[in-house]
Amino acid sequence: MAKENRVDPYPTHPFKLQIDDFVLGHFKECSGLNERIDIIQYREGGTAGRVGKFPGAVEYGDVTLKYGVTSSGELWSWMFEIAQGKLSCKNVDIIMIDHDHSSTFQWKLVNACPTTWDGPSFRTDQQETAIESISLSFESFIRK
Repeated sequence: MAKENRVDPYPTHPFKLQIDDFVLGHFKECSGLNERIDIIQYREGGTAGRVGKFPGAVEYGDVTLKYGVTSSGELWSWMFEIAQGKLSCKNVDIIMIDHDHSSTFQWKLVNACPTTWDGPSFRTDQQETAIESISLSFESFIRK
């Protein structure tokens, strides 16, 4: 039997989703990584109408990773566990890689958990599991 020649999809998927040293998937697109700081305004007595400002609560948007492939079932298992009522937040890394598979940027999402998973259109010419998109909610992030 002839050995099948597989095309490696990962060079075209520059974003890795990783927990510890375990890669959960590779994605083509990453969006929604943002931080918003509310500004609280206040008036001090005797300042003739001057309004002071100071930072308030910090909010983070959900990150969405799109057009992914994986050879692991861990991402689906994590989502299924949460759907069963077991909140399982984890620190995850989103790593942007270049064409040589070297890390160019890395963000650690603190206490992240998946909130949305969209499945793919199925194709018989691919052996990896495709993921249309997955969204992660998290408490904070650190750029490494």
